[in-house]
Amino acid sequence: MPWINLASIEANVWDKLDNNQLEFPEPQVRLVINEGLRRLNLLTAFSQNTVPVVGNTVANQLVYTTPNEIIIPMSVYVEERELSKEGSLWELSQRHRNWTVDTTATLGPTRRWAPIGLTQFVIHPMDAVGGRILEVQGVSPIVPLVKQNDVINLDNEFADIVVDYSYTRLLLKETGKSFQNAARLRSEMIRKLKTMTAWEDMIFPAYFLEKQLEPSRGR
Repeated sequence: MPWINLASIEANVWDKLDNNQLEFPEPQVRLVINEGLRRLNLLTAFSQNTVPVVGNTVANQLVYTTPNEIIIPMSVYVEERELSKEGSLWELSQRHRNWTVDTTATLGPTRRWAPIGLTQFVIHPMDAVGGRILEVQGVSPIVPLVKQNDVINLDNEFADIVVDYSYTRLLLKETGKSFQNAARLRSEMIRKLKTMTAWEDMIFPAYFLEKQLEPSRGR
């Protein structure tokens, strides 16, 4: 994926806004761009990383904490071997009745994992010895773009979506034709995102409602 800087994204947003920097100042445009990048990442998982769990596996430990660098865990590895994912603790318990006490001493190598929300997970069977490399792969947070030359590695199609998101986000607070155009473009953007999302059973509301962003002072 190509690298793109904040200045070029802002320029593309302002181009859609007829370069109206008086009504849409740079701090406000920057905020919605970063908001769009975060949301796009959560939907498409374009920013991923693999991070080791500090301390590796611990003997007979069932529950582990997802590394802070991972916001949505997708895979777990033990000694670089990917574990099979169970959808929930309930699914794990239905297939393995003694999952809370099973260890590698009796069942062989750890083979599966199950999430506990986004911040914790269990492995099964537990490592009876400990000391094995345990890694979590998943969606990593986006570093906000602040300076004009700050860059992000982003596919051109994703960059276009961020520009459209920012444009519609800024105009949806307007009225009349501006609002109608923004609403139409937003509907088209959501239809496109439905085909690109990394998650099954994703539900898209007609609009994402949230607190109005205000430009930061002092920048």
